[in-house]
Amino acid sequence: MIKLFNYALETWGQINVWINNAGLSAGMRFFDELSSEEIKKIVDVNITGTMQASRIIVPYFIKQGKGILINMGGMGSKGEKAPMVKTDFYNDIKVSPKLNKDLQRLPYALEAFSVPIEEVGKSFADIVAQEPGKDTGKTYSLLRGKRLMRGIGLMICYRLSGKMK
Repeated sequence: MIKLFNYALETWGQINVWINNAGLSAGMRFFDELSSEEIKKIVDVNITGTMQASRIIVPYFIKQGKGILINMGGMGSKGEKAPMVKTDFYNDIKVSPKLNKDLQRLPYALEAFSVPIEEVGKSFADIVAQEPGKDTGKTYSLLRGKRLMRGIGLMICYRLSGKMK
């Protein structure tokens, strides 16, 4: 992380926006199916990594007098199915044998509720274009309004048509 911080400073002279976006998943498995090593790795990346990166950038932003820190969360960040970005992340996930039926539903859920990567980028641009300090500690969700209604409608159609059981 310190290498990335130094690289950004050397390349652009200052840092105005920092996005913590690294994360690991347990896949589609129950907690009691995870090994101690898997739990440690997930905590190290998702929690410790985010905190360490923030510990580097926050003092810099304070000294600079401005800066925007975004901690990006995924599906499990709210303890629920949050908006998904369709990436390779979902290609080879580990799945509990008890959830094989849910794995068959995953492509439909991705089609219904995923957010195109281009829109994620646009949303980040909109967030960082705001006046610094205007919104602090705010949670943004890309799954709302028309996208949410479309997703619900698609899931109903998949069920009624028999595509998804």
